Amino acid sequence: MNPVVNTYYEHIDGFDDDVNLLGLWKVSWENNGWKTRVLTFDDAKRHKNYNKYADRFSTLPTINNKQYEIARFNRWFAMACIGGYMSDYDVINHGLRPFDKPNSFTLFESRCTSFVFGKVRDYNFCLDMFYRFNEVCSHISDQYIINQIHAHNIDEKVEQFEKPSGKKLIHYSNHSMRNNKPRSKYITI
Repeated sequence: MNPVVNTYYEHIDGFDDDVNLLGLWKVSWENNGWKTRVLTFDDAKRHKNYNKYADRFSTLPTINNKQYEIARFNRWFAMACIGGYMSDYDVINHGLRPFDKPNSFTLFESRCTSFVFGKVRDYNFCLDMFYRFNEVCSHISDQYIINQIHAHNIDEKVEQFEKPSGKKLIHYSNHSMRNNKPRSKYITI
């Protein structure tokens, strides 16, 4: 049975190319033997602590689009209900075939939450950490918190998942593609 890779999608004002990226994401993963599932806000709000935690997350300072940051937290709620592989929809699969599930929570891109594996308890652990995080600074995001607590609580598995050509997964992030918009125009499968 092929494993499922999940992504989270929520329309965000100003991210007009995202539907095209989502289509490329789906095709790229399915072409490499994975089943795909797109999670939405309906999945996120099913989490038992959604209202309590989401209220706190909505007050965190950010240098980014606020709607974008809230959606990034929302994906953790959705994954905390089901567990498994989570990929950003701008992580395009260029040849990563299904493999054995890791035994523990794993970030596959160095200190980045673009491709993750975790069990339900792992995603809930992360949500609890996000909720309890109390550092004061000008920008707090899921990724920032993961980076701050990374060395003490989370395993990291850096493999062939970073950017240079010939890699099996490429993260076409907003930051790395800031001069190449719309991003989908520059991505081939």
